[in-house]
Formats: sequence, structure tokens, C-alpha cells
Amino acid sequence: MEIRETRRGTGWKVELFDGERSISWCSVADCRMRIGESVVAMGGIGGVGTLPEFRRKGLSRQVMEATIAMMERERYAISFLHGIQDFYHRFGFITCMAEHEFSLDTRDAERCGRGAKTRRLKTGDLPSVARLYNRDNAARTGSAVRDPRHWRGFPKGTWWSNPAATQVVVDGRDRITGYVVYDDVRNCCRAAEVGGRGESVFAAILSVLVRRAVKLRLERVWVHAPADHPFAIYCREFGMRIHSLYPRNERCMGRIIDFRNCIESVIPTLA
Repeated sequence: MEIRETRRGTGWKVELFDGERSISWCSVADCRMRIGESVVAMGGIGGVGTLPEFRRKGLSRQVMEATIAMMERERYAISFLHGIQDFYHRFGFITCMAEHEFSLDTRDAERCGRGAKTRRLKTGDLPSVARLYNRDNAARTGSAVRDPRHWRGFPKGTWWSNPAATQVVVDGRDRITGYVVYDDVRNCCRAAEVGGRGESVFAAILSVLVRRAVKLRLERVWVHAPADHPFAIYCREFGMRIHSLYPRNERCMGRIIDFRNCIESVIPTLA
């Protein structure tokens, strides 16, 4: 068996081959993550898998060890992944982010009014949405840095199996001033991400979610965001419940890959 590394666009694929057959694999995406106002090079691990007939033989361990060695060689500062429980700690990963969301009663949220104009997202809107996200999250630890030139939008909602839909808020000249991404499913009304500033923008976003909840006959509107998010602060006047999950040894996990590179990257924040 042989480990092979392949550079693919903005990332890597590490695979274990049995002859010419790939039997276990892992992908690493080149990302940049904020820690305070600093930006560090992060390897985002995903797509970890093994063919069914080769499972329970320690092959994923070989691939993960090879992946970490590759990231060390390439001088990634840190690495993050969304992990199953009681597995990735073996490779130095620990749970390091909680998950937060809040919810509002649909009838109470209807008091928000319609706010500014909204429309569906177009492909040409993506650079503007990326810039809004970067502006809003410039000092939020754990947020990604999105490159407006290459960012491809929202392939998924709040979970891997949930497709996403996006509405943008626009001004009188059709310039984007806000956006909301939500799960495009019928059994819940849940926003995966909200961007923008100001009462008219937030009223428009909440109105999009409320109209969807009413259409689907759902009693509550859910937003995947922490309690200190500006949109959450806006929603307080309508009454809301805050929900937090602190996972045990699973879900959002991270580790330092190159300690020196990591510390040098965050010196501006530590100073």
C-alpha cells in the first residue's frame, strides 16, 4: 500500500492506494482563519473516508497521520475539521468551538415589518457578499477569510444534507447591503448565516424568514448565530430564546500544526 499526495487547486488530496485503487482518503482545503484581528493559514480537513470492505483496519489512521505530516511540511499554522465523536483526538484535535443559535416565535417576529428590498442571490452577487462577510467578521475569532475573486458561495445550509437558498438585501441602486442564507427544506425555517448592518437591513432579513415560516406553517424561526451577533441583538426586542451546544470530543475540532507559524501570525492580536 502507498500514500499519495495530489495538489488540487486550492488544496490537497491525500490517498492510500492498494495497487492503483484508492481505498482511503482525505482532503485538505487551503483556508485562512481569523484569530482576533490576525489571520492564520488553516488546513480545513474534509471528505475523510474508506471503502467499506477496508474499514476497521486502521487505514484512516494512516491517511490522517500522512495528512498531518503534509500540513507540517507545507507550514499550515492550524487545522480544523468537523469530526465524529471520539476519533480525531487521536491526532491531536480537540473540540474548540461551541455551537450557538437563537429562535423567535413566528407571530412575534412578524412585528418587524418588511424593511428594505430583497431578491434572490445571483452568481454575480458573490463578490459583494464575500466583502460584506469579511467586513462584518473582521475581528470575529473562528471566522474564515473569503476571497471575493474566488469564493463560490453557499453549497450547503446548516448541515451537510441541507441545500441552501440565499436572499440578498439591496438598496435603490441594487447594491447589496445584506443577505441571509437559509436551509432550503420544508420542515424548519433556519438561517445558516446573516450579513449586513442597520435596522432596515435586519428588518428585511427577519421578514424573509418570517414569510417563509408562515408559508411553511412553522411556529418558530431559527438563526444559526451567537447571542452577541448584531442580528441577534436586533431580534431581542421581538423576544427570543438562546440555544448553545458544547460538544464532547466531536464536531468543530482544531489543533496547532506549526506552533512557530501560528504564534508569529497572531502577534498583532497578542501585542
